[in-house]
Amino acid sequence: MENKDYLRQDIIIRSQKIRDIIFSIPDKIVTLSVGALAISVAFQNGYVSAYPVCPALLSFSWMSLIAAIITGIFLYYGRARQEFKMLQKLIGKYNNESPVDKPEIEDLGVFFKVIFLIHGLSFVMGLFFLAWFAVLNNF
Repeated sequence: MENKDYLRQDIIIRSQKIRDIIFSIPDKIVTLSVGALAISVAFQNGYVSAYPVCPALLSFSWMSLIAAIITGIFLYYGRARQEFKMLQKLIGKYNNESPVDKPEIEDLGVFFKVIFLIHGLSFVMGLFFLAWFAVLNNF
């Protein structure tokens, strides 16, 4: 029995670590998106000629980076919702004094899975368009 309790605690700890890693990705992407957006706006006049080549690339980059920021905010909401639901279940089990058999990880649903995918893709696209614009206008 003692071995099962140890395994259950290990499963809980490892599942928490995995959730923390997965949900730290949007934090980093939002931070990098805000930085890339701020730098590209701030240095636009200093490094780009008066008549830039294909300015639409810069616009696409900004739109993609803004999309990455907005979807990151949706993912923050999704995580808060997930944690709240898990807390409600644990409180319900505690009040009923039913044993917790295994750690439960609430599924965020299709909407948040799609948002997570859009989040990563929009960040990559934003960096791609920004790099493409920089190459065309500086070489």
